[in-house]
Amino acid sequence: MDPIVAKRKYINTLCMIYIEAVNRVLDRPSVKIDFAVSNGIYTEILGLDHVGEDLLLRIKEEMDQIIDANHKIHKAVVPKNEAIEIFRSQGFDDKVKLLLNSSVIELPLYTIDSLRYNFVGGVTVYTGEIQSFGLYSFHNGLVLVHPNGDAGNGKSKDPCKKDELAY
Repeated sequence: MDPIVAKRKYINTLCMIYIEAVNRVLDRPSVKIDFAVSNGIYTEILGLDHVGEDLLLRIKEEMDQIIDANHKIHKAVVPKNEAIEIFRSQGFDDKVKLLLNSSVIELPLYTIDSLRYNFVGGVTVYTGEIQSFGLYSFHNGLVLVHPNGDAGNGKSKDPCKKDELAY
């Protein structure tokens, strides 16, 4: 697999696992994937002004459990109108707005447990394909860190380190 495609799938899967973990821990899927910072992604949990160490650890532990369970990620291609209703019911208002102004006819949705997601570039087949990640508090949100280099092809085993981030 092309290394760029592999890295995109790795990052997409990591984001999916993160959103799923937040939903399980807080019983809400309201995560904003905001912008890239070095080898990470700044995120915010909507409705929270601060993410404490306890919550960060609970989310990370839930992510580890999802990865260790090696869930199969299911893919279904659905019509645009069905995707809009699914995203509306899940509270993914940003995706609803995007789709209402889109010319796509259908799109792939990916599922780990109960929530459905859409990512450009796809995801891995199993959650266990995620080898390493980091999760750190930063300002009002969290930075989800992915490994540099050969992520997605099983060669990257180095843990992600906070001091490798550049803000």
